[in-house]
Amino acid sequence: MLYFDTSIPVPGPGGWRPSRRAVMFSGAAAAGVVALAAASPLVLGRVNPVRPSGPEPGSTARLRDAAVLIDVTDPFTANQLQFLSTGLRAYAERLPAGDQISADLLLSSEQAPLRRMLAGVKPRSGATANPLIENPRLMDTDYDAFLARFDAAVAAAGEIKRGTQPSPIVEAIWVRAQRGPIDDLTLWSDMVNHSATVNHFRSKFAKFDASSTRNVALTQLGSLRGARVSVYQLAINVSHQTAKLRAWWDGYWAAAGVADVKWTRVPA
Repeated sequence: MLYFDTSIPVPGPGGWRPSRRAVMFSGAAAAGVVALAAASPLVLGRVNPVRPSGPEPGSTARLRDAAVLIDVTDPFTANQLQFLSTGLRAYAERLPAGDQISADLLLSSEQAPLRRMLAGVKPRSGATANPLIENPRLMDTDYDAFLARFDAAVAAAGEIKRGTQPSPIVEAIWVRAQRGPIDDLTLWSDMVNHSATVNHFRSKFAKFDASSTRNVALTQLGSLRGARVSVYQLAINVSHQTAKLRAWWDGYWAAAGVADVKWTRVPA
C-alpha cells in the first residue's frame, strides 16, 4: 500500500491555490504508481515537491558567498540585541535564494576565534513555489528552519554577560576568509581589536600598513577582494572608537581590495 500526502492545485477565491490531499493506492494500483513515478519527473516532482535552490546540477557557476560575524567578546545591551535580531532577520530575508551563507560567533580565542552557527544555502520560500510540481508548505518549513538558525545566533550572543579579552577581530576575519571567496561580509562588533596582532586599546597604535608586516592575518586576505562589507559598529568601548580607529580600518579594507564598506552605528 502506498500513501502520499501531496499538494494539488485547486481553484479558489483569487485564483488557484494548493490543497492538501491524501492519496492512497494498494495492490496493482500501487505497483502502477511506482512504475509511473520512476518514469515521470513530473509525478516525482509532486510526490517530492521541493526543488533545491542554487545552480542547476552540473553547473560550474560558483554560489555567491555571504558571511556574518557577530562579536561576542563584549556583552550586548538589550537595545543592541534587539537591533541585532531585527537586522539579522531582515538581512536573511533580503538575501537571494541560492546564496551560500554562514554565520559565526567571534570569540576571544586567538587560536580558534570563530564558532559556526549556520552554514548552508538559503532556501526558497513557499511563496515562490510552482504548485504544479512543488509543495509550498514543505518549502516554508525549510525556510522557517533557516531563519530560526539566525535566531539561535542572536540567543547565543545574548548569553554573554560580561566582557572577555582578547578581542581578535582581524584573526576572525582571516580565519573566515580562508574558507573561500566572500562576496558579502557583515560584521557586528565594536571594531576595537585587542590581540597579539594589533591592540587598538593602546593610544599609540600605528596606522595600518600592510607593507610593513608579514602577519598573515593582515596580508593574506585575497578572498575579500571585490567583497561588499557592512559594519554594524556597536557602541561598546566608546572612548576607543575614534577617528584614528576608523582610519586604521579604512586602510585595512583598502589593502584587502574590498569593493565597498558601509558603516552603521548601533547605539547602546
